[in-house]
Amino acid sequence: MPQKTVEFNLTISSPQDLQKAVRLAPILDISTIVIQDPHDRVLFDGFPEPLIIEEVSIYRKTVLRGETRRIQASLKQVRRSNHIVLVEPEDAKQATWAVLEPMVDGLFISHGASGKETGLNVSTLLRKHEKVIEIDLSPIFLEREDKLSRILRAYRRIIQKLNPRTHQIILSSGARGPWFMRRGKALRGLSKTFGLSIEQTPYATTKYPRDILKTNTEKLSPGYQGGGIWVVTDE
Repeated sequence: MPQKTVEFNLTISSPQDLQKAVRLAPILDISTIVIQDPHDRVLFDGFPEPLIIEEVSIYRKTVLRGETRRIQASLKQVRRSNHIVLVEPEDAKQATWAVLEPMVDGLFISHGASGKETGLNVSTLLRKHEKVIEIDLSPIFLEREDKLSRILRAYRRIIQKLNPRTHQIILSSGARGPWFMRRGKALRGLSKTFGLSIEQTPYATTKYPRDILKTNTEKLSPGYQGGGIWVVTDE
């Protein structure tokens, strides 16, 4: 399996930061960058095709949070302008809704992870509906040392509830700018501390991210006629 990493969760605040990320990507062995652009400062010409700069492919994503009603109200517009749309669930009920919602690609799990909050009772639904679950590793890099054991235990519980061979688990560094991006090797090494094997981690940092990006780019194209799709229009 190719080892070029997908940086699946990079927050970008300006076109200049995006250029820095592109320059750093080859040094870090990164071929693909998925950005969150909270202020809409980085524009995509020719969406939904990825932006390609110096052979680095750049996609766009949004993580939705808050009340389900608010998420539903904005979902159509968000889906139209992003290759990836995830929900960070507040509880098991919202996690179930997100997995069943066709316009949502899966769940986003960060530092607040616990059995109830992550809705891990939807493990079977995640597999059945082929939804991804992204695990944001930034708390491990950013939190104080005295909190690390709690975070690692929470992530370990998640992995124990899922099967890395059948669930699309994606690992991300959650970088808040280009200078905080991590090598794929670092993410793969860290993942072993909470339950992924050395054979499984390339799927989480390379294969699964690439698969969902390819699938969603096809779904967002105007001429796509596949089954079980979410075609978003301006109507």
